[in-house]
Amino acid sequence: MHTGARVSFQDWLSARYPRLRLEVDLSDRYVDLLEDGYDVAIRIAEPTQSGLVSRQIDRFTLHACASPDYLMRKDSIVHPRDLVRHDCVVQRTYAPRNKWRFNMGDGAVEINIVPRIVVSDMAAARELVVSGAGISILPSYLVTDDIAAGRLVEVMPAASLPSVEVFASFSHHRRTLSKILVLIEELEATGSLSRRPPH
Repeated sequence: MHTGARVSFQDWLSARYPRLRLEVDLSDRYVDLLEDGYDVAIRIAEPTQSGLVSRQIDRFTLHACASPDYLMRKDSIVHPRDLVRHDCVVQRTYAPRNKWRFNMGDGAVEINIVPRIVVSDMAAARELVVSGAGISILPSYLVTDDIAAGRLVEVMPAASLPSVEVFASFSHHRRTLSKILVLIEELEATGSLSRRPPH
């Protein structure tokens, strides 16, 4: 999720609930909520671990994007297979990101890419792509404004990518704690950490 938006949400939540104490880990590493002492985790897949409660708080779409400058310098992209000849920018996560899957009119197409640049933060990937470093699959909450302003172009708009659901997960035994109830209610009301909270 977008780090800047997360910090904005936390500032707003602290002002709204001054007695609420926050300790926030913004890393993308996977944590065990039952063992590591965390109250709530925001994840882009519904956990299957027993003993956890999950609530869907948002959904966003994915887009394969590049800058107009990059596309002018490189070979044209007509089919997902063309991407193997391009400079791909990916985010480092606990799961490999060397397979990109697109849905075409005649079915799904999965390609193996060799990343040219690997970064630890999705916002950094977006900045690299805007600067012309390559192509990346980026979330809608990061690129909607860039596409509208012409800073980024969605390559192969006819080849769709799956939407992603966002979940807040917490221990079943802690589900009645007021601090968790407040956080979950506000996340559901505002959409998620990817959106701007109300003023």
